[in-house]
Amino acid sequence: MVLIGPVFAGFVISRFIAGELPGHHTLTAAEHPILFYLIISALGYGAFKTTQLSLLFVLGHFGGRWKR
Repeated sequence: MVLIGPVFAGFVISRFIAGELPGHHTLTAAEHPILFYLIISALGYGAFKTTQLSLLFVLGHFGGRWKR
């Protein structure tokens, strides 16, 4: 569960490179560039915030053990 942030960030980066979002109606950067980049930006922000929380949790968890 701790790695959910980095996994989500990897998904967003791979979808940005591919230029499309999967789903029932595929959204591509070529067909709807403004909408695609707005959605990818929002997903990227959320992904990197969850990565930050994951790192804080790991550092807090292991930081307490190293001081003992």
